[in-house]
Amino acid sequence: MTDAALRAVIDDLLLKIATTDRVEPWLRERAAHAAALPPSDPSVDPGSRDGRVGTVWISWKVWDDFDDEDARGEDRLEPGYSVSWQSNDPGYSWVEDGPYTTSLRDALTWARDRTDAVVVRPAWDQGTSYWAGPQPPTGRDHPSNLPPLDESRA
Repeated sequence: MTDAALRAVIDDLLLKIATTDRVEPWLRERAAHAAALPPSDPSVDPGSRDGRVGTVWISWKVWDDFDDEDARGEDRLEPGYSVSWQSNDPGYSWVEDGPYTTSLRDALTWARDRTDAVVVRPAWDQGTSYWAGPQPPTGRDHPSNLPPLDESRA
């Protein structure tokens, strides 16, 4: 199947999700947004490489006394990495949330499957952002002069 044919199938499924009443409104909105996105084009976003746009943000989360339950009402989660893929589109930044994991290596694998721009706040230095891609991320949405992540500590 060609990329264009696959894109057509995906767009059709997204439009079905966006227009059915059996789906939560927030999910319909996200499906409609995803269906309206143009195909990846590195020339559109100067921060993208090989059509892989956006940034995955990975940060260590320690649940404090105010977080006795998560949003779904489940028991407090153990400390771990929160992972979120954000686009460079100023009108709609969220793309996908990654797995909540205690493993930085797992979080990095998930991130690198989606984009080359990865920013990490690791457990051992929660106050500092590091880059974890082939080169530092660029653009208005990234902190400048990020140091490289020492992956031997992951």
